[in-house]
Amino acid sequence: MFQQRLEVLYSAVHCVINYTGTEEKAWQFKYKFKLEKRSDKISVYNIVSSYSVDIQELYNTGKCVKLYCDTLERFLDENNNLKFSFEISEV
Repeated sequence: MFQQRLEVLYSAVHCVINYTGTEEKAWQFKYKFKLEKRSDKISVYNIVSSYSVDIQELYNTGKCVKLYCDTLERFLDENNNLKFSFEISEV
């Protein structure tokens, strides 16, 4: 039903949650992307997109989570792993 898509482009990580149905149905959901390490926190909300929408269009229009690699480095653990979460809810 939902698919998480992550891609590194131009020194930034782009994250999108897609719904495998119509765009009208996808707009009924939102997602929260969250990074947390000690007192540092980043949360970004966005509307879920239909899987039929061109992923490059989402990246180009900013209808996705976009975080630059130097920002993400602050959240790496001692093994250089990045822990993040997505929460999906109805609008």
